[in-house]
Amino acid sequence: MFKTQIAIDEDLLFGKTRRHLIKHENYELHAEAVDSFIKLQNEARVEGFDLRMNSCFRSYDQQREIWKNKCAGKRDLWNQTGTEKLEYHSLTPIMLLKTIMRWSAIPGASRHHWGTDMDIYDHNALPTPDYKIEMIPEEVDDNGIFGPLHRWLDEKIERNESFGFFRPYAKDKGGIAPERWHMSFAPLSQLYQKEYTLELFVKNIETTDMPLKDLILKESEFFYQKYFIV
Repeated sequence: MFKTQIAIDEDLLFGKTRRHLIKHENYELHAEAVDSFIKLQNEARVEGFDLRMNSCFRSYDQQREIWKNKCAGKRDLWNQTGTEKLEYHSLTPIMLLKTIMRWSAIPGASRHHWGTDMDIYDHNALPTPDYKIEMIPEEVDDNGIFGPLHRWLDEKIERNESFGFFRPYAKDKGGIAPERWHMSFAPLSQLYQKEYTLELFVKNIETTDMPLKDLILKESEFFYQKYFIV
């Protein structure tokens, strides 16, 4: 079993500290995941891919800002499959909550807080230098621009040759949408998720200034199981 040298506490789990991170390229990554990620990048390079992160660590404050903007209709809201944008004013509060949680985590309850999870892409596959990566299913489908990279990663994961990285949202379980672009360093993220109990989940929401919190707290165990546990 992987033994971390970095103490696990609420600040780390809730994204309120950076003490577990180091800079890798343009992003902050968990210090104990960097070597494994570099190994995966090196093997990808041999196959002709330039494996890069589009995001990694995201702080509590950053996630709260995303949440607030989505709750206010200031950011795009997507349907269940990520193929159609929804009209903000057509959604009831509970519909809005489930729409947001399909694609975005509760502040303080995002795997990106841990520095173990990242959204990745193949820089060599960008069609133009100014192409704006959206991280939508169309890009990562087998026929999408990043499809070849992800087919290669599928094979690496299947053979247990991905240096500990896996896809936490590979399958649609009715909660969080499948995100083929989302990779996680299992030796650490599985440890952190085990430590992140329902009690901590509730405590985080109760102490967070965020819209729609009352709806989550009414069914906290449902949302914990459906939108947090993988």
